[in-house]
Amino acid sequence: NEFVSASKTLNGVMLTSKDSWYDVTVVPSAKLKSQTQALTSQKGNNTPGPYNLGHGGIVEGSEVVLLNNNVMVRNADYTIDYFEGKITFTRQLSQTDEFKYSYEYTNIIDLFFPSLSRRDFFGWQSRFTVDPEKIGKPEPKPEPLVTSVRETFPTIGSSDAFIQENEAFGQYRLKNSPLIKFSETLTFMGTKLKKNEDYIIRYDSGEIKLLTRFLPSTEEALSESESIPGMGSRGPYNTRYSEIVPESERVMVDGKLFVRDLDYTINYKTGQLLFGVVIGPTSTIFISYKHNIVAILQEAPSKFPKEMKVGVTYLKESAKKGGGAPTSTAIDQFSGQDIINKGNVAYLTNRPVPPTTEATITV
Repeated sequence: NEFVSASKTLNGVMLTSKDSWYDVTVVPSAKLKSQTQALTSQKGNNTPGPYNLGHGGIVEGSEVVLLNNNVMVRNADYTIDYFEGKITFTRQLSQTDEFKYSYEYTNIIDLFFPSLSRRDFFGWQSRFTVDPEKIGKPEPKPEPLVTSVRETFPTIGSSDAFIQENEAFGQYRLKNSPLIKFSETLTFMGTKLKKNEDYIIRYDSGEIKLLTRFLPSTEEALSESESIPGMGSRGPYNTRYSEIVPESERVMVDGKLFVRDLDYTINYKTGQLLFGVVIGPTSTIFISYKHNIVAILQEAPSKFPKEMKVGVTYLKESAKKGGGAPTSTAIDQFSGQDIINKGNVAYLTNRPVPPTTEATITV
């Protein structure tokens, strides 16, 4: 209760459920393994005992013994026989001495006939956290939010290389998805594009693929600039990017503008520079250029496994019907006495024998 707590030994089931707003513990069905002896008192009889406590089968360690309202210690002030339910003190108790005791004991009948015991135990413990403002109010349901958005491609100011590569191939991704079907309007150079003729759109992911001959682009390629330190040779010197747009480069060495095919040559595919003069180790090469982004188109993931093993085992047993077996002629002779001696049976030497329609038997 509020002031005293006690432990009970039970056989049963306990269910516990916890969440952010509740904590519930339920014992739907349990059987008490022991019963409690209420606080009882006895007077001494001028002997140390043993004194009968009223029940046998006492649960070990469950007893509380007081002598003249003083708590006694087991094996120091008394000994107890749990099976027989008897207590013996270490000193003689007079008729004025009074000892009190309480304990738990097991009903022997319950152990062997549990159906006769009606002492069931039921427990429930719960804690709930409830917002008073939400009591009686239904839970809010998610509802689709429809908005209109206008976007312009290619994306301006994006530093994402993946986005730049996709847009270079006419592949665009809208910022918002999913889309309401047939709600889009695409225009290019003032002309309204037709779905499935000029573009393909995926409403679930917001992906657009242009099918037009020309792609919207403010520039044909990306612009780059970089500084390359000299290394005391004519080169070659490698730029950071390859696939340079022809004649888009501007090369300066120590602030002096160099002329293509006069002061240097360049391989636009590999991005290599070769100078006509030696560039000293203290010199700096500055080059600005435009380069194309080259990417391998990614295939859509297959819905089939990448590796599939198929095996077939087929067994059949058969035999062809023969057109005719080869035969030979054999002559067996038997005397009448031999046949009589063998029970009127004649055993041929060669087998199998063709049917009588195919053989001749002469007697």
